[in-house]
Amino acid sequence: MNQDNYCSLEAAQRLVDAGIVLDTECFYDLKSELHLNRGMTGKRLVREGCLPAPCFAELWRELPEKIVGSDGVEYLLSLDKTKVTTTGVVVTTACYEDVSSDGYTQRFFAKANPADALAELLIWVKGQEEGKCFI
Repeated sequence: MNQDNYCSLEAAQRLVDAGIVLDTECFYDLKSELHLNRGMTGKRLVREGCLPAPCFAELWRELPEKIVGSDGVEYLLSLDKTKVTTTGVVVTTACYEDVSSDGYTQRFFAKANPADALAELLIWVKGQEEGKCFI
């Protein structure tokens, strides 16, 4: 199993803390080790002290294709992969962009782990929907 396909333990904890509990194919146990999920729901995992560990595809599926900002502008979901020239680290940027004008970005998250970037964006989106700010 490639652990880079799944969000980090820290991102998994932030998702649960924000009230986002997904049914996932993997989870972190009490020792912070990643395991394949053998059919437990996300809620059951949390009840048993484990954290659902969503993969990139599971997080991508939860994000809306577009959002409407408080300015009434539609922002489209966007993903970018860039190599940081100063460090050589490849980062994934997940954001919502206004592609109709100057490309203004509503909110973005850049992480080395692509699943973490999507997890942070999902936390932000859900917070906006509920009128809360988790970030």
